[in-house]
Amino acid sequence: MSDQRTAGCDQVRAERPRKSTALGLGADRNRARADRAPWALIALWAALAVGCPRPGPGPVAAEAGLVGPQAGEQWVDGSALEGGDGSAARPFRGLKDALAPQALIHLRTGLYAGPWILPAGVRLVGHGEVVLYAEGEGTVVSASAASLEGLSVQGGFIGLRATGPVTLRRVHLSGHRRVAVVASGPLTLEDSVLEGTVSETRGVQLLAGSHGIVRRVRFTGAFRHAIDAEDARLDGEELQSEGPAQALHLVRSQAQVRRLAVAGGSGPGIFVAQGRLALRDSSVNGHEYGLQARLAKLEVTHFTSRRVLLAGVATVQCSGTLAGVTTEQSGT
Repeated sequence: MSDQRTAGCDQVRAERPRKSTALGLGADRNRARADRAPWALIALWAALAVGCPRPGPGPVAAEAGLVGPQAGEQWVDGSALEGGDGSAARPFRGLKDALAPQALIHLRTGLYAGPWILPAGVRLVGHGEVVLYAEGEGTVVSASAASLEGLSVQGGFIGLRATGPVTLRRVHLSGHRRVAVVASGPLTLEDSVLEGTVSETRGVQLLAGSHGIVRRVRFTGAFRHAIDAEDARLDGEELQSEGPAQALHLVRSQAQVRRLAVAGGSGPGIFVAQGRLALRDSSVNGHEYGLQARLAKLEVTHFTSRRVLLAGVATVQCSGTLAGVTTEQSGT
């Protein structure tokens, strides 16, 4: 805890007698201390009169957890007793008690029922098995500027709706009935897993004007599109799509993707229309097409398509370059 005392206040505090030093003193020393006591009180009164704050609690009290959390930092534990102050020793029981703009909120293991609307600048950090969830047809988490780390988001029609700069790290999203993450602004998604447990849903949906940075993310399950972008930008790296019908569905969008591995889908592994795709060091295993594009500009380097049903690369009125492309159709 920061020390807000001035130099004058420290001098006043130094004049106060310490109980431990009073033990075992002789009568003369006690008499002398008693004579000085009124002057110490007068000095203390004078310091307070000029606006000097009272001395704060010492380090022993702080270490014992007797004081509240630092400004802007809160702790929440779903199994804690009611009446906490948000400190690590006495956490809040409910997340709603900790939500405030620019707050850093530590969440301990527990289920936290939403829906949640996060104040601007809030940062949620999970410690243990932390699940934010909601039932019904709404959105589990809505954020205009926020950061989520080390937790799970489950349920709802939409897992997370980002309308401003939002960052997700080490987040597991599952059980959504329409889309896991939908963004209309800047989105950063890293080191995470998106699981499609309901068919025909989307993993990440980038709306017009948004920019998604997606790194080291795995998409599994019954997604229709792992990443769906329309009139948007995408920067992707080290992505895995295992099960979604299409890994990338890009319409009038610009995308740069490196090290994408696609397997287990049914339609085109990658689809591009009226946009631009720079693809490098990537592969599609299975699917009808490895890459299908029309009216697009392509820059494809080191792309491998194996066991496709129709074609490794199928283009209509496209421009650009294809270098290091390997295709193995089914039965070859």
